[in-house]
Amino acid sequence: MHRCLTVSEILTNIFGGLNDCNLAAAACTCLTFRDPALDLLWHCQSIHNLLRCLPRDLWRVAKVEKWIRAGRAEPQKLEFLQLSFERPMVPSDWEVFQNYSSRIWKLDVNIAVPRSLNAIGSMKTVDVKVFQALCTFRPTTDLFPRLLRLEYACDEPDMRPYIHLFLRHKLASLSIPRWRGQGGELDIFFHSLLLATPHLTTLDFETPISNSQGCVPSLLRHLKHLLNLHVKFDSPTAGDIVPLFLHQSLRHLDLTLRGDTQSITLASLEASAKSWSDLPGSRPFLPCLQELEISVAGLKTSTALIQFLKPNGLRRLEANPLKAQTGSELYHYFQAISDGCSHSTLKEIIVFRASFSAASLPAVSHITPSDILEPLLPFNNLERLEIDITMSLAIDDGTVQKAAMAWPNLRELELSPSHGSPDVSKVTLKGLIPLAKHCPNLKTLGIIIDATTHEVMEQRPGRGVVNDRVRLLSVGNSKIGEPAKVAAFLSDIFPDIKEILAWEFGADDDDDEGDLLQQRWEMVKELYDEFANVRRQERNYRETEESMGEMG
Repeated sequence: MHRCLTVSEILTNIFGGLNDCNLAAAACTCLTFRDPALDLLWHCQSIHNLLRCLPRDLWRVAKVEKWIRAGRAEPQKLEFLQLSFERPMVPSDWEVFQNYSSRIWKLDVNIAVPRSLNAIGSMKTVDVKVFQALCTFRPTTDLFPRLLRLEYACDEPDMRPYIHLFLRHKLASLSIPRWRGQGGELDIFFHSLLLATPHLTTLDFETPISNSQGCVPSLLRHLKHLLNLHVKFDSPTAGDIVPLFLHQSLRHLDLTLRGDTQSITLASLEASAKSWSDLPGSRPFLPCLQELEISVAGLKTSTALIQFLKPNGLRRLEANPLKAQTGSELYHYFQAISDGCSHSTLKEIIVFRASFSAASLPAVSHITPSDILEPLLPFNNLERLEIDITMSLAIDDGTVQKAAMAWPNLRELELSPSHGSPDVSKVTLKGLIPLAKHCPNLKTLGIIIDATTHEVMEQRPGRGVVNDRVRLLSVGNSKIGEPAKVAAFLSDIFPDIKEILAWEFGADDDDDEGDLLQQRWEMVKELYDEFANVRRQERNYRETEESMGEMG
Protein backbone atom coordinates (compact mmCIF):
# COMPACT_ATOMS: atom_id res chain seq x y z
CA MET A 1 0.00 0.00 0.00
CA HIS A 2 1.34 3.43 -0.92
CA ARG A 3 2.20 5.54 2.11
CA CYS A 4 -0.15 8.30 0.92
CA LEU A 5 -3.07 5.96 1.61
CA THR A 6 -2.15 5.97 5.29
CA VAL A 7 -3.02 9.68 5.54
CA SER A 8 -6.61 9.98 6.76
CA GLU A 9 -7.22 13.34 5.04
CA ILE A 10 -6.28 11.83 1.66
CA LEU A 11 -8.53 8.82 2.25
CA THR A 12 -11.39 11.10 3.26
CA ASN A 13 -11.09 12.98 -0.04
CA ILE A 14 -10.97 9.73 -1.99
CA PHE A 15 -13.90 8.13 -0.17
CA GLY A 16 -15.96 11.31 -0.42
CA GLY A 17 -17.19 10.27 -3.86
CA LEU A 18 -18.39 6.81 -2.81
CA ASN A 19 -21.99 5.80 -2.09
CA ASP A 20 -23.02 4.13 1.17
CA CYS A 21 -22.59 0.58 -0.12
CA ASN A 22 -19.06 1.23 -1.32
CA LEU A 23 -18.18 3.05 1.89
CA ALA A 24 -19.30 0.02 3.89
CA ALA A 25 -17.18 -2.20 1.65
CA ALA A 26 -14.15 0.09 2.07
CA ALA A 27 -14.56 0.00 5.87
CA CYS A 28 -14.33 -3.81 5.73
CA THR A 29 -11.27 -3.85 3.48
CA CYS A 30 -8.53 -3.10 6.02
CA LEU A 31 -7.90 -1.30 9.29
CA THR A 32 -6.35 1.68 7.49
CA PHE A 33 -9.56 2.32 5.54
CA ARG A 34 -11.91 1.52 8.43
CA ASP A 35 -12.15 4.81 10.33
CA PRO A 36 -12.13 7.24 7.38
CA ALA A 37 -14.83 5.19 5.60
CA LEU A 38 -16.98 4.81 8.73
CA ASP A 39 -16.69 8.51 9.51
CA LEU A 40 -18.13 9.36 6.11
CA LEU A 41 -20.76 6.63 6.25
CA TRP A 42 -22.04 7.85 9.62
CA HIS A 43 -21.54 11.56 9.07
CA CYS A 44 -25.29 12.00 8.41
CA GLN A 45 -27.56 9.26 9.73
CA SER A 46 -30.95 8.43 11.25
CA ILE A 47 -31.81 7.02 14.66
CA HIS A 48 -33.34 3.97 12.95
CA ASN A 49 -30.09 2.99 11.25
CA LEU A 50 -28.15 3.55 14.46
CA LEU A 51 -30.41 1.28 16.52
CA ARG A 52 -30.44 -1.43 13.85
CA CYS A 53 -26.64 -1.66 14.05
CA LEU A 54 -26.83 -2.83 17.66
CA PRO A 55 -26.51 -6.58 18.39
CA ARG A 56 -29.27 -8.49 16.62
CA ASP A 57 -30.58 -10.15 19.81
CA LEU A 58 -31.23 -6.73 21.38
CA TRP A 59 -33.93 -5.44 19.04
CA ARG A 60 -36.73 -6.54 16.77
CA VAL A 61 -39.01 -4.91 14.23
CA ALA A 62 -42.69 -5.81 14.25
CA LYS A 63 -45.86 -4.51 12.66
CA VAL A 64 -48.12 -2.45 14.91
CA GLU A 65 -51.46 -0.78 14.28
CA LYS A 66 -52.23 2.83 15.13
CA TRP A 67 -55.15 5.13 14.62
CA ILE A 68 -53.92 8.31 12.93
CA ARG A 69 -55.39 11.42 11.36
CA ALA A 70 -53.40 13.05 8.55
CA GLY A 71 -54.55 16.55 7.68
CA ARG A 72 -58.34 16.78 7.60
CA ALA A 73 -58.88 13.15 6.72
CA GLU A 74 -60.87 10.86 8.97
CA PRO A 75 -58.81 8.76 11.44
CA GLN A 76 -57.65 5.48 9.98
CA LYS A 77 -56.08 2.36 11.44
CA LEU A 78 -52.76 1.82 9.69
CA GLU A 79 -49.83 -0.52 10.03
CA PHE A 80 -46.36 0.67 11.04
CA LEU A 81 -42.99 -1.01 11.44
CA GLN A 82 -41.95 -0.41 15.03
CA LEU A 83 -38.50 -1.08 16.48
CA SER A 84 -38.42 -2.22 20.12
CA PHE A 85 -35.90 -3.77 22.52
CA GLU A 86 -36.07 -7.42 23.53
CA ARG A 87 -33.77 -7.18 26.57
CA PRO A 88 -31.94 -4.59 28.71
CA MET A 89 -28.81 -2.98 27.31
CA VAL A 90 -25.43 -4.19 28.60
CA PRO A 91 -21.97 -2.52 28.46
CA SER A 92 -21.01 -4.33 25.24
CA ASP A 93 -24.12 -2.87 23.55
CA TRP A 94 -23.02 0.61 24.51
CA GLU A 95 -19.58 0.02 23.01
CA VAL A 96 -21.20 -0.75 19.65
CA PHE A 97 -23.60 2.19 20.01
CA GLN A 98 -20.86 4.69 20.76
CA ASN A 99 -18.57 3.36 18.06
CA TYR A 100 -21.12 4.65 15.55
CA SER A 101 -22.79 7.53 17.44
CA SER A 102 -19.41 9.18 18.07
CA ARG A 103 -19.03 9.65 14.29
CA ILE A 104 -22.39 11.35 13.64
CA TRP A 105 -22.45 15.06 12.80
CA LYS A 106 -26.08 15.21 11.65
CA LEU A 107 -28.83 13.02 13.15
CA ASP A 108 -32.40 12.57 11.97
CA VAL A 109 -34.79 11.42 14.72
CA ASN A 110 -37.97 11.29 12.63
CA ILE A 111 -40.70 9.36 14.43
CA ALA A 112 -43.62 11.53 13.34
CA VAL A 113 -46.71 10.53 11.38
CA PRO A 114 -46.59 11.86 7.78
CA ARG A 115 -48.73 14.86 6.91
CA SER A 116 -50.31 12.93 4.05
CA LEU A 117 -51.71 9.41 4.12
CA ASN A 118 -50.16 8.87 0.69
CA ALA A 119 -46.70 9.39 2.19
CA ILE A 120 -46.94 6.68 4.82
CA GLY A 121 -45.79 3.59 2.94
CA SER A 122 -43.53 1.53 5.21
CA MET A 123 -43.55 4.04 8.07
CA LYS A 124 -40.91 3.31 10.71
CA THR A 125 -41.39 4.18 14.37
CA VAL A 126 -39.46 3.55 17.56
CA ASP A 127 -41.04 2.27 20.76
CA VAL A 128 -40.92 4.84 23.53
CA LYS A 129 -39.37 2.17 25.80
CA VAL A 130 -36.27 2.23 23.59
CA PHE A 131 -35.70 5.85 24.53
CA GLN A 132 -36.42 5.03 28.16
CA ALA A 133 -33.72 2.36 28.01
CA LEU A 134 -31.25 4.78 26.43
CA CYS A 135 -31.87 7.21 29.29
CA THR A 136 -31.75 4.59 32.05
CA PHE A 137 -28.61 2.71 31.06
CA ARG A 138 -26.64 5.39 29.25
CA PRO A 139 -22.99 5.93 30.22
CA THR A 140 -21.84 9.25 31.67
CA THR A 141 -19.94 10.19 28.51
CA ASP A 142 -21.43 12.25 25.71
CA LEU A 143 -23.39 9.92 23.40
CA PHE A 144 -22.92 12.16 20.34
CA PRO A 145 -19.68 14.09 20.86
CA ARG A 146 -19.54 15.37 17.25
CA LEU A 147 -23.24 16.10 16.76
CA LEU A 148 -23.82 19.55 15.30
CA ARG A 149 -27.20 19.21 13.54
CA LEU A 150 -30.32 17.53 14.91
CA GLU A 151 -33.80 17.04 13.47
CA TYR A 152 -36.29 15.76 16.03
CA ALA A 153 -39.75 15.21 14.57
CA CYS A 154 -42.34 13.52 16.77
CA ASP A 155 -46.10 13.69 17.33
CA GLU A 156 -46.58 11.77 20.57
CA PRO A 157 -46.08 13.85 23.75
CA ASP A 158 -44.46 10.86 25.48
CA MET A 159 -41.52 11.08 23.05
CA ARG A 160 -40.76 14.76 23.51
CA PRO A 161 -38.79 14.67 26.79
CA TYR A 162 -36.22 12.35 25.23
CA ILE A 163 -34.93 15.08 22.95
CA HIS A 164 -32.50 15.87 25.77
CA LEU A 165 -30.68 12.65 24.92
CA PHE A 166 -29.37 14.40 21.83
CA LEU A 167 -28.93 18.00 22.95
CA ARG A 168 -25.37 19.06 23.60
CA HIS A 169 -23.56 22.27 24.44
CA LYS A 170 -22.02 22.70 20.97
CA LEU A 171 -25.12 21.83 18.94
CA ALA A 172 -25.35 24.34 16.09
CA SER A 173 -28.59 23.41 14.29
CA LEU A 174 -31.89 22.16 15.74
CA SER A 175 -35.06 21.36 13.82
CA ILE A 176 -38.25 20.41 15.68
CA PRO A 177 -40.83 20.89 12.92
CA ARG A 178 -43.61 18.84 14.50
CA TRP A 179 -43.27 20.07 18.08
CA ARG A 180 -46.70 21.45 18.87
CA GLY A 181 -46.61 21.71 22.65
CA GLN A 182 -49.57 22.83 24.69
CA GLY A 183 -49.87 25.44 27.44
CA GLY A 184 -46.52 26.33 28.96
CA GLU A 185 -44.78 23.21 27.67
CA LEU A 186 -42.93 25.10 24.96
CA ASP A 187 -41.92 27.87 27.34
CA ILE A 188 -40.38 25.34 29.74
CA PHE A 189 -38.64 23.59 26.86
CA PHE A 190 -37.10 26.78 25.51
CA HIS A 191 -35.91 27.77 28.99
CA SER A 192 -34.01 24.47 29.14
CA LEU A 193 -32.88 24.88 25.54
CA LEU A 194 -31.05 28.08 26.44
CA LEU A 195 -29.00 26.14 28.98
CA ALA A 196 -28.44 22.97 26.95
CA THR A 197 -27.60 24.51 23.55
CA PRO A 198 -26.44 28.11 24.00
CA HIS A 199 -24.46 28.07 20.73
CA LEU A 200 -27.35 27.36 18.36
CA THR A 201 -26.97 29.16 15.05
CA THR A 202 -29.99 27.57 13.24
CA LEU A 203 -33.44 26.81 14.69
CA ASP A 204 -36.56 25.46 12.97
CA PHE A 205 -39.78 24.99 14.96
CA GLU A 206 -43.53 25.57 14.98
CA THR A 207 -45.85 26.51 17.78
CA PRO A 208 -49.54 27.22 18.46
CA ILE A 209 -48.63 30.71 19.59
CA SER A 210 -52.03 31.32 21.17
CA ASN A 211 -51.09 28.81 23.87
CA SER A 212 -47.64 30.19 24.64
CA GLN A 213 -48.66 33.81 25.25
CA GLY A 214 -45.68 35.21 23.38
CA CYS A 215 -43.08 33.79 25.77
CA VAL A 216 -41.33 31.68 23.13
CA PRO A 217 -40.41 34.62 20.85
CA SER A 218 -39.13 36.47 23.90
CA LEU A 219 -36.91 33.57 24.90
CA LEU A 220 -35.48 33.25 21.40
CA ARG A 221 -33.89 36.66 21.78
CA HIS A 222 -31.52 35.18 24.35
CA LEU A 223 -30.00 32.73 21.85
CA LYS A 224 -27.20 35.20 21.16
CA HIS A 225 -25.52 33.17 18.43
CA LEU A 226 -28.70 32.48 16.43
CA LEU A 227 -28.27 33.33 12.75
CA ASN A 228 -31.04 31.38 10.98
CA LEU A 229 -34.61 31.03 12.25
CA HIS A 230 -37.49 29.17 10.58
CA VAL A 231 -40.62 29.52 12.69
CA LYS A 232 -44.32 28.79 12.14
CA PHE A 233 -47.04 30.41 14.24
CA ASP A 234 -50.77 29.70 14.40
CA SER A 235 -53.04 32.79 14.41
CA PRO A 236 -50.50 35.15 15.99
CA THR A 237 -51.05 38.77 16.94
CA ALA A 238 -48.63 41.64 16.49
CA GLY A 239 -47.66 41.35 20.16
CA ASP A 240 -46.72 37.70 19.66
CA ILE A 241 -44.18 38.27 16.91
CA VAL A 242 -42.65 41.67 17.69
CA PRO A 243 -40.22 40.15 20.27
CA LEU A 244 -38.65 38.17 17.42
CA PHE A 245 -37.68 41.40 15.72
CA LEU A 246 -35.57 42.53 18.68
CA HIS A 247 -32.92 39.89 17.93
CA GLN A 248 -29.61 41.61 17.18
CA SER A 249 -27.70 38.92 15.26
CA LEU A 250 -30.31 37.11 13.13
CA ARG A 251 -29.36 36.98 9.43
CA HIS A 252 -32.02 34.69 7.92
CA LEU A 253 -35.67 34.69 9.03
CA ASP A 254 -38.27 32.35 7.51
CA LEU A 255 -41.59 33.38 9.04
CA THR A 256 -44.82 31.42 8.45
CA LEU A 257 -48.00 32.92 9.91
CA ARG A 258 -51.00 30.59 9.58
CA GLY A 259 -54.63 31.22 10.38
CA ASP A 260 -56.13 34.66 10.93
CA THR A 261 -53.52 37.44 10.70
CA GLN A 262 -55.79 40.38 9.90
CA SER A 263 -54.90 42.01 13.22
CA ILE A 264 -51.27 42.34 12.15
CA THR A 265 -51.10 45.83 10.66
CA LEU A 266 -48.47 48.56 10.70
CA ALA A 267 -50.37 50.34 13.48
CA SER A 268 -50.66 47.21 15.66
CA LEU A 269 -46.98 46.36 15.16
CA GLU A 270 -45.91 49.86 16.15
CA ALA A 271 -48.21 49.80 19.19
CA SER A 272 -46.80 46.45 20.31
CA ALA A 273 -43.24 47.67 19.89
CA LYS A 274 -43.87 50.56 22.29
CA SER A 275 -44.84 48.13 25.06
CA TRP A 276 -41.32 46.68 25.23
CA SER A 277 -39.19 48.44 27.82
CA ASP A 278 -35.96 47.10 26.27
CA LEU A 279 -36.81 48.41 22.81
CA PRO A 280 -33.47 49.22 21.16
CA GLY A 281 -34.21 52.94 20.88
CA SER A 282 -33.32 54.32 17.48
CA ARG A 283 -31.57 51.10 16.45
CA PRO A 284 -33.31 49.22 13.62
CA PHE A 285 -35.16 45.96 14.12
CA LEU A 286 -33.18 42.88 13.06
CA PRO A 287 -30.15 45.00 12.12
CA CYS A 288 -28.17 42.05 10.71
CA LEU A 289 -31.00 40.54 8.66
CA GLN A 290 -29.94 39.61 5.12
CA GLU A 291 -32.64 37.15 4.01
CA LEU A 292 -36.37 37.29 4.81
CA GLU A 293 -39.08 34.83 3.76
CA ILE A 294 -42.71 35.52 4.70
CA SER A 295 -45.49 32.97 4.21
CA VAL A 296 -48.87 34.40 5.15
CA ALA A 297 -52.40 34.44 3.77
CA GLY A 298 -52.23 37.85 2.16
CA LEU A 299 -49.71 40.36 0.86
CA LYS A 300 -51.27 43.02 3.09
CA THR A 301 -49.65 41.40 6.13
CA SER A 302 -46.32 41.09 4.30
CA THR A 303 -46.57 44.76 3.34
CA ALA A 304 -47.17 45.76 6.97
CA LEU A 305 -44.17 43.72 8.11
CA ILE A 306 -41.87 45.35 5.55
CA GLN A 307 -43.15 48.82 6.47
CA PHE A 308 -42.53 48.09 10.15
CA LEU A 309 -39.13 46.40 9.89
CA LYS A 310 -37.59 48.60 7.19
CA PRO A 311 -34.96 45.89 6.61
CA ASN A 312 -32.29 48.07 5.08
CA GLY A 313 -29.64 45.35 4.90
CA LEU A 314 -31.73 42.75 3.06
CA ARG A 315 -30.16 40.91 0.15
CA ARG A 316 -32.99 38.47 -0.50
CA LEU A 317 -36.74 38.89 0.08
CA GLU A 318 -39.35 36.23 -0.62
CA ALA A 319 -43.12 36.41 -0.07
CA ASN A 320 -45.34 33.35 -0.34
CA PRO A 321 -48.99 34.46 -0.22
CA LEU A 322 -51.16 31.51 0.76
CA LYS A 323 -54.25 32.90 -0.98
CA ALA A 324 -54.99 34.69 -4.24
CA GLN A 325 -53.99 38.36 -4.34
CA THR A 326 -55.06 41.39 -6.36
CA GLY A 327 -52.88 43.46 -8.66
CA SER A 328 -53.29 46.45 -6.37
CA GLU A 329 -52.02 44.48 -3.35
CA LEU A 330 -48.96 43.41 -5.30
CA TYR A 331 -48.22 47.01 -6.31
CA HIS A 332 -48.47 48.26 -2.71
CA TYR A 333 -46.18 45.44 -1.60
CA PHE A 334 -43.57 46.46 -4.17
CA GLN A 335 -43.90 50.08 -3.07
CA ALA A 336 -43.27 49.08 0.56
CA ILE A 337 -40.13 47.24 -0.56
CA SER A 338 -38.94 50.31 -2.43
CA ASP A 339 -39.56 52.54 0.59
CA GLY A 340 -38.10 50.23 3.24
CA CYS A 341 -35.17 48.39 1.63
CA SER A 342 -31.79 49.55 0.40
CA HIS A 343 -31.78 50.06 -3.35
CA SER A 344 -28.13 49.05 -3.60
CA THR A 345 -28.19 46.00 -1.28
CA LEU A 346 -31.33 44.04 -2.22
CA LYS A 347 -30.49 41.57 -5.00
CA GLU A 348 -33.34 39.03 -5.03
CA ILE A 349 -37.10 39.65 -4.90
CA ILE A 350 -39.42 36.66 -5.11
CA VAL A 351 -43.22 36.43 -4.96
CA PHE A 352 -44.16 32.81 -5.33
CA ARG A 353 -47.34 30.80 -4.87
CA ALA A 354 -48.47 28.43 -7.60
CA SER A 355 -50.88 26.12 -5.81
CA PHE A 356 -54.01 28.17 -5.20
CA SER A 357 -57.01 28.86 -7.40
CA ALA A 358 -58.14 32.37 -8.20
CA ALA A 359 -61.42 31.30 -9.78
CA SER A 360 -63.48 32.72 -6.90
CA LEU A 361 -62.31 36.31 -7.52
CA PRO A 362 -63.12 38.60 -10.47
CA ALA A 363 -60.61 38.11 -13.26
CA VAL A 364 -59.94 41.85 -13.49
CA SER A 365 -58.57 41.87 -9.93
CA HIS A 366 -55.74 39.64 -11.05
CA ILE A 367 -54.46 42.10 -13.64
CA THR A 368 -51.69 44.30 -12.35
CA PRO A 369 -51.40 48.03 -13.05
CA SER A 370 -49.29 48.83 -16.11
CA ASP A 371 -46.66 50.43 -13.85
CA ILE A 372 -46.37 47.36 -11.60
CA LEU A 373 -42.57 47.26 -11.89
CA GLU A 374 -41.98 51.00 -11.39
CA PRO A 375 -41.36 50.78 -7.60
CA LEU A 376 -38.62 48.19 -8.18
CA LEU A 377 -36.67 50.07 -10.87
CA PRO A 378 -34.40 51.88 -8.34
CA PHE A 379 -32.87 48.55 -7.24
CA ASN A 380 -29.87 48.91 -9.54
CA ASN A 381 -28.10 45.77 -8.26
CA LEU A 382 -31.08 43.45 -8.67
CA GLU A 383 -30.04 40.00 -9.86
CA ARG A 384 -33.26 38.03 -9.55
CA LEU A 385 -36.92 38.99 -9.86
CA GLU A 386 -39.40 36.14 -9.76
CA ILE A 387 -43.15 36.74 -9.81
CA ASP A 388 -44.90 33.39 -9.99
CA ILE A 389 -48.47 33.77 -8.75
CA THR A 390 -51.91 33.62 -10.31
CA MET A 391 -51.76 37.06 -11.82
CA SER A 392 -51.41 38.67 -15.25
CA LEU A 393 -48.93 41.48 -15.64
CA ALA A 394 -50.18 44.31 -17.86
CA ILE A 395 -46.74 45.15 -19.23
CA ASP A 396 -45.47 46.05 -22.68
CA ASP A 397 -42.21 46.50 -24.57
CA GLY A 398 -41.63 49.86 -22.90
CA THR A 399 -41.91 48.30 -19.45
CA VAL A 400 -39.40 45.60 -20.33
CA GLN A 401 -36.97 48.16 -21.76
CA LYS A 402 -37.07 50.20 -18.55
CA ALA A 403 -36.47 47.06 -16.48
CA ALA A 404 -33.58 45.93 -18.67
CA MET A 405 -31.86 49.30 -18.42
CA ALA A 406 -32.47 49.55 -14.66
CA TRP A 407 -31.20 46.05 -13.79
CA PRO A 408 -27.96 45.40 -15.73
CA ASN A 409 -26.89 42.63 -13.29
CA LEU A 410 -30.06 40.58 -13.80
CA ARG A 411 -29.55 36.79 -13.84
CA GLU A 412 -33.15 35.57 -13.52
CA LEU A 413 -36.34 37.32 -14.60
CA GLU A 414 -39.70 35.58 -14.33
CA LEU A 415 -42.83 37.66 -14.82
CA SER A 416 -45.64 35.19 -14.10
CA PRO A 417 -45.07 33.08 -17.23
CA SER A 418 -46.99 30.06 -15.91
CA HIS A 419 -50.11 31.91 -14.79
CA GLY A 420 -50.29 35.12 -16.83
CA SER A 421 -52.84 35.67 -19.57
CA PRO A 422 -51.61 36.13 -23.16
CA ASP A 423 -54.49 38.57 -23.66
CA VAL A 424 -53.08 40.93 -21.00
CA SER A 425 -49.34 41.02 -21.71
CA LYS A 426 -48.43 43.31 -24.62
CA VAL A 427 -44.77 42.31 -24.82
CA THR A 428 -43.71 41.41 -28.35
CA LEU A 429 -40.63 39.62 -29.65
CA LYS A 430 -39.02 43.01 -30.17
CA GLY A 431 -39.41 43.61 -26.43
CA LEU A 432 -36.84 40.90 -25.74
CA ILE A 433 -34.05 42.80 -27.50
CA PRO A 434 -33.34 45.22 -24.58
CA LEU A 435 -32.90 42.23 -22.25
CA ALA A 436 -30.35 40.73 -24.63
CA LYS A 437 -28.59 44.08 -24.96
CA HIS A 438 -28.55 45.45 -21.40
CA CYS A 439 -28.55 42.27 -19.24
CA PRO A 440 -25.40 40.34 -20.22
CA ASN A 441 -25.65 37.98 -17.21
CA LEU A 442 -29.24 36.90 -17.86
CA LYS A 443 -29.61 33.10 -17.73
CA THR A 444 -33.31 32.49 -17.04
CA LEU A 445 -36.17 34.38 -18.66
CA GLY A 446 -39.88 33.76 -18.10
CA ILE A 447 -42.36 36.09 -19.75
CA ILE A 448 -45.62 36.02 -21.71
CA ILE A 449 -45.07 37.38 -25.22
CA ASP A 450 -47.09 38.07 -28.34
CA ALA A 451 -45.19 36.27 -31.09
CA THR A 452 -47.86 36.73 -33.77
CA THR A 453 -46.47 39.91 -35.34
CA HIS A 454 -43.81 39.62 -38.06
CA GLU A 455 -42.70 43.23 -38.45
CA VAL A 456 -39.74 42.58 -36.13
CA MET A 457 -38.28 39.85 -38.34
CA GLU A 458 -35.56 41.99 -39.84
CA GLN A 459 -32.32 40.49 -41.12
CA ARG A 460 -30.45 41.03 -37.83
CA PRO A 461 -32.83 41.80 -34.91
CA GLY A 462 -31.46 44.55 -32.70
CA ARG A 463 -28.70 45.19 -35.22
CA GLY A 464 -26.75 42.14 -34.12
CA VAL A 465 -27.53 42.14 -30.39
CA VAL A 466 -26.63 38.74 -28.93
CA ASN A 467 -26.87 37.28 -25.41
CA ASP A 468 -25.27 33.84 -25.32
CA ARG A 469 -25.86 33.21 -21.59
CA VAL A 470 -29.62 32.67 -21.61
CA ARG A 471 -30.22 28.96 -21.02
CA LEU A 472 -33.94 28.79 -20.17
CA LEU A 473 -36.83 30.58 -21.85
CA SER A 474 -40.35 30.12 -20.46
CA VAL A 475 -43.20 31.74 -22.38
CA GLY A 476 -46.26 30.10 -20.79
CA ASN A 477 -49.35 30.16 -23.01
CA SER A 478 -47.98 32.79 -25.35
CA LYS A 479 -49.57 33.37 -28.73
CA ILE A 480 -47.51 32.65 -31.83
CA GLY A 481 -47.76 33.14 -35.57
CA GLU A 482 -45.12 31.55 -37.80
CA PRO A 483 -42.87 29.10 -35.88
CA ALA A 484 -39.95 29.34 -38.32
CA LYS A 485 -39.67 33.11 -38.01
CA VAL A 486 -39.97 32.96 -34.22
CA ALA A 487 -37.28 30.27 -33.99
CA ALA A 488 -35.00 32.29 -36.27
CA PHE A 489 -35.48 35.41 -34.16
CA LEU A 490 -34.81 33.64 -30.87
CA SER A 491 -31.74 31.84 -32.20
CA ASP A 492 -30.33 35.18 -33.27
CA ILE A 493 -30.55 37.09 -29.98
CA PHE A 494 -30.37 34.06 -27.62
CA PRO A 495 -28.21 31.52 -29.48
CA ASP A 496 -27.52 29.12 -26.58
CA ILE A 497 -30.93 28.34 -25.09
CA LYS A 498 -31.02 24.80 -23.72
CA GLU A 499 -34.74 24.61 -22.94
CA ILE A 500 -37.87 26.40 -24.15
CA LEU A 501 -40.97 25.95 -22.00
CA ALA A 502 -44.37 26.69 -23.55
CA TRP A 503 -47.87 25.49 -22.80
CA GLU A 504 -46.55 23.26 -20.01
CA PHE A 505 -50.02 22.36 -18.77
CA GLY A 506 -51.42 21.76 -22.24
CA ALA A 507 -54.61 23.12 -23.72
CA ASP A 508 -58.13 22.35 -22.56
CA ASP A 509 -59.94 19.49 -24.31
CA ASP A 510 -62.23 21.83 -26.25
CA ASP A 511 -59.62 24.51 -26.93
CA ASP A 512 -58.76 24.07 -30.61
CA GLU A 513 -56.85 27.37 -30.72
CA GLY A 514 -54.78 26.31 -27.71
CA ASP A 515 -53.92 23.02 -29.39
CA LEU A 516 -52.75 24.88 -32.48
CA LEU A 517 -50.59 27.31 -30.46
CA GLN A 518 -49.08 24.43 -28.50
CA GLN A 519 -48.17 22.64 -31.72
CA ARG A 520 -46.56 25.78 -33.10
CA TRP A 521 -44.36 26.19 -30.03
CA GLU A 522 -43.31 22.56 -30.35
CA MET A 523 -42.20 23.37 -33.89
CA VAL A 524 -40.23 26.34 -32.53
CA LYS A 525 -38.34 24.02 -30.17
CA GLU A 526 -37.41 21.72 -33.06
CA LEU A 527 -36.44 24.50 -35.46
CA TYR A 528 -34.54 26.50 -32.85
CA ASP A 529 -31.81 23.86 -32.53
CA GLU A 530 -31.26 23.84 -36.27
CA PHE A 531 -31.14 27.64 -36.54
CA ALA A 532 -28.90 27.95 -33.46
CA ASN A 533 -26.48 25.44 -34.97
CA VAL A 534 -26.32 27.45 -38.17
CA ARG A 535 -25.68 30.66 -36.20
CA ARG A 536 -22.92 28.88 -34.30
CA GLN A 537 -21.26 27.73 -37.51
CA GLU A 538 -21.46 31.27 -38.89
CA ARG A 539 -19.77 32.71 -35.81
CA ASN A 540 -17.05 30.07 -35.83
CA TYR A 541 -16.36 30.68 -39.51
CA ARG A 542 -16.25 34.45 -39.03
CA GLU A 543 -13.91 34.15 -36.06
CA THR A 544 -11.63 31.83 -38.05
CA GLU A 545 -11.55 34.24 -40.97
CA GLU A 546 -10.76 37.18 -38.69
CA SER A 547 -7.94 35.30 -36.96
CA MET A 548 -6.51 34.24 -40.33
CA GLY A 549 -6.67 37.82 -41.53
CA GLU A 550 -4.73 39.04 -38.52
CA MET A 551 -2.07 36.39 -39.09
CA GLY A 552 -1.78 37.39 -42.73
